[in-house]
Amino acid sequence: MTTYIYDIEVFSDDWVVVFRNPDAENNHIVIHNDNYRLRAFLEQPDIIIGGFNNKHYDDYIVLTMLLGGSNIEVKKHNDWIIGGNDPWTFSFVQYKKKPFYSFDLKDDIADPGISLKAIEGNLKLPIVESSVPFDIDRKLTPEELEEVIWYCKYDVDSTVELYKARKEDYIDAKALVAEMYDVPIREALGLTNAKLSARVLNAKAVKRDDERDYKIPDNIDVKYIPEVVLNFFMQIRDKSIPDAKLFGAGKGSKGMTLDLILKTSYGSCPVTYAWGGVHGAKPCVTVEETENRVIINQDVGSLYPNSMINFGYCSRSMEDPNAYVKLVKKRLGYKHAGDKKRANALKLVVNTVYGAMLNLYNALADRWAGRSVCISNQLAMTMLIVQLAEQCETIDFININTDGIMFTIDKSEVELSEMIVATWCEITKFEMERDDFKKVIQKDVNNYIGITPDGSFKTKGGYVSLYKGGSFKTNSLQIIDKAIVDYLVHGIPAEQTINACEDIFAFQQIVKTGGTYEGSYHYIDNYNHVKTIYEDAWGYPLIRDEIKGYKVPIQKVNRIYAVKNPKYGQIVKGKWLTEKRKKNKETGKMESTPVDPPQWSESIIPECPVHAFVDNENVLTVDDLDKDYYIEMAKGRIDKYLNIDPKVKKKIEKIKEEVVIMATKKEINVSDQDMIEIRKMNIYGKLAVARGKFLDAPVKKSGVNRFAEYKYFELADIVPVATSIFNNIGLVFLISFDNENAKGTLVNIDNPDEVIEFTSPMRDLEVKGMNAVQALGGVETYQRRYLYMACLDIVEADAFDATQGKPSMENGTSEPVQKSNRPATPEQRQEVKKDLINEGGDATATQIKAIKNGLKKLREKDADKYESYVTDGVKKIKAGLKKTEAEELLIEIGKKVEE
Repeated sequence: MTTYIYDIEVFSDDWVVVFRNPDAENNHIVIHNDNYRLRAFLEQPDIIIGGFNNKHYDDYIVLTMLLGGSNIEVKKHNDWIIGGNDPWTFSFVQYKKKPFYSFDLKDDIADPGISLKAIEGNLKLPIVESSVPFDIDRKLTPEELEEVIWYCKYDVDSTVELYKARKEDYIDAKALVAEMYDVPIREALGLTNAKLSARVLNAKAVKRDDERDYKIPDNIDVKYIPEVVLNFFMQIRDKSIPDAKLFGAGKGSKGMTLDLILKTSYGSCPVTYAWGGVHGAKPCVTVEETENRVIINQDVGSLYPNSMINFGYCSRSMEDPNAYVKLVKKRLGYKHAGDKKRANALKLVVNTVYGAMLNLYNALADRWAGRSVCISNQLAMTMLIVQLAEQCETIDFININTDGIMFTIDKSEVELSEMIVATWCEITKFEMERDDFKKVIQKDVNNYIGITPDGSFKTKGGYVSLYKGGSFKTNSLQIIDKAIVDYLVHGIPAEQTINACEDIFAFQQIVKTGGTYEGSYHYIDNYNHVKTIYEDAWGYPLIRDEIKGYKVPIQKVNRIYAVKNPKYGQIVKGKWLTEKRKKNKETGKMESTPVDPPQWSESIIPECPVHAFVDNENVLTVDDLDKDYYIEMAKGRIDKYLNIDPKVKKKIEKIKEEVVIMATKKEINVSDQDMIEIRKMNIYGKLAVARGKFLDAPVKKSGVNRFAEYKYFELADIVPVATSIFNNIGLVFLISFDNENAKGTLVNIDNPDEVIEFTSPMRDLEVKGMNAVQALGGVETYQRRYLYMACLDIVEADAFDATQGKPSMENGTSEPVQKSNRPATPEQRQEVKKDLINEGGDATATQIKAIKNGLKKLREKDADKYESYVTDGVKKIKAGLKKTEAEELLIEIGKKVEE
């Protein structure tokens, strides 16, 4: 297959198409007003052509040429597209298929508004625009045609540079995916990542209307989700809230969000929940590890792919429901085998599917699955945060995200936090990747620097993303990012970094004027200009600059620098205003007011220097720069890491909702003298102490078997307390599995030769609704719990009953115990009831929620009949209910609902 990069230029009486093989230099093929030659070129066997934004412009103009369209028809098609119409709707090409294969290098670039001119600037190339107007209504002169051809060649050469930048990670990766899944390569290259993913997974578009039928997965325990958070996400099931209000629609709309202050016993952190993810961070803080405290960052590996699999949210549009699981396993197989090329190629597909599920125009579209992924990920992370906060007295969250958390914690509780994370991973089937930092400098949730113990560092955010250099996507003010990192990490003053830099491109700023503006203008000798307004022949006001200076029209995309020469002023963008928008004070809505006659309006390009030099041809030198300007900019951005922005502070102060999670003290304290004596004991003495300490510990049973009416210890109840005890007295409990036995090994840390082993035979288990892997996980969880119970001599009712809901075999035979048909005595029932509901305490959030739901059902059944009853119920909730009162009210409501 031979690849050509191409571009076109269109005028009223002329068109030009230029092709170039990216693997050869100066081999441009120029075709001017020659439909036959163009057709012959594209009919060559086994070729593919690529460009920039050609899917939405060039490809369809070329189709008009190939169909024999005249220059007039070509120009009409050009104007049709420029006017904002879809290129395939032009009558001359409607229902016609392109007779050539093509790919678009603009596909899958994160910034959809990026232009080829901006990419030229980011790649440090001259930013060139033709001086020949595109609205010439005559044939081009030889000189004009020569310039147009030169300009078209230059754009092709720039696109070739983009092709080279994207070839390995994008073009070659897609080709490799096509090869692995028997998709013709020329077809695959023309598809976006999302469409290629749908093709690989054999997805067929299905229309659905269940986007808002969210259900909480079984492995997310809602008792760890604050009620305010749970209620926020459950709004998705309230169909009376319009999609546009709930999720957001239109420019700048973000949908409904939940702003909270998360408070632990050691600190607080502002957090925002939204439909796209949870984000929270202490603003403008510098945190350092101390003799007693460490900084830990825990990130979920491959969050979205794993949650799609773990929670069962793979697109239902796939022909094979397990196709995505097989794809992920295939990629991991290549990764483990060391085949990086194939592993990275499949990663391109694996990471695209989630976004494709939310795209209604993709065959993988399944918005129920897409929404469920994002909500469940946030609930899962909340579950972890709450458990850490409840059990770790010294934890303080620095940064919270959907895919990870960063916190500082006392060293004495690190092992406990690791156990909590490990248990959470076991429940959710996620994997955590831990990083330790010795120092974190954080501006906000999206901007921080984490310095590791070995001196290396991790950066996140737009303020520091370019400290190593830019790319074709972005490459503006790289010197500022470097100065920020140099100062915050190494203590190097901004002056030193900036004055030492001799690379002028590190100072460049690529600026763009949007399509809603008429154009860009540069004030020369007029940085403090005076303007007068006069009317043109049609009565429209125009701006005329006084003799002090003048303004020069410039390109819409420009490379600018701050310079010392005062003759160069600022750059502005201008447009005619035909209407003004302002908020109506009474309604609060934005309203438009016509402006007649239209008024000319100018605004300064954001962050434009007072003395700016436009250098699109790369003629400036570092000596011409005003480095003081860049030093002040760097210092200003550094200050934003160190001192909170008043606007941010004000926003945080306005947050009313607070979620207070106080740690339950579970650590077993031992006096210094006792500790010395205990640490001298052998392993049996230490085990005796550990068993005694566990009996005295405030450990509550959270497992409930409602069939057999008893409570039991869950693994999460035992492990944190046991770990704290073992850590204090010098023991560690290690668990392993093989095909025959589960083994727990207790080791004396002060004398590692001393060990005690506890074993339990492994058994296969088949549980309805579980596959083999899930059943194995259940067995291992049970075995871990059993081994801890055996080690610490924990006595309770047969724990396996909790997972089966049946009476246990207590008579030592293979036959089950015959349970008495006689009902339990009132005393027995009261004892069980007291243990289950703790009747002396306040009503739980779950009880209150159940009462509210019941009252809502009564109102829906018969509003007139139950209105006073519902009102009384609401008053009782507000006044406060005990658990027993709530239980009685629930029974009463249940009877009324049944009636």
